[in-house]
Amino acid sequence: MKPFLLTIITLCGVGLSTTVSAGSLIGIVSSPEVMPIGKVLENPRAIHMQLVQLEGTVRDIESLKPHEPYQPGDPCFGAYTFNLNDPTGTVRIEVLGHRLNCGTAIGEERPEVHDGDRVRVEVRIQAPGTYIDRMISPLPVEKSTLQAIATRIRRLKE
Repeated sequence: MKPFLLTIITLCGVGLSTTVSAGSLIGIVSSPEVMPIGKVLENPRAIHMQLVQLEGTVRDIESLKPHEPYQPGDPCFGAYTFNLNDPTGTVRIEVLGHRLNCGTAIGEERPEVHDGDRVRVEVRIQAPGTYIDRMISPLPVEKSTLQAIATRIRRLKE
């Protein structure tokens, strides 16, 4: 076999195996199945930095206001938090707001959920631990509580 043809076949094989591996990894990192909140609270380290689906009832919505003048690390316009309850527990969900124009109001800044709504939320879990948030400081900060940062919220029909 010619060296050039052998190189092409080898590269195609490597590309195919990389694609299959990446596809398998996506299934692990982001699961379409709903996870009970109690399971997340029980062992957040097992799903640290993974996307998980949670379902429950919205309670205790709090809109977060940026400081004037805006400083890096302040909440963005449109940011809010709420509790999500299911029969196994309660977790605080954080919605980041307008990330592209963080320090600028864009129209109405109301949360997209209401108290009592039944929702499915895709969240990125951050287990308690020591982290560096470059937006705030180059120094490590200890986070003592679980963070569930919403990436997608969908209302469920009753």
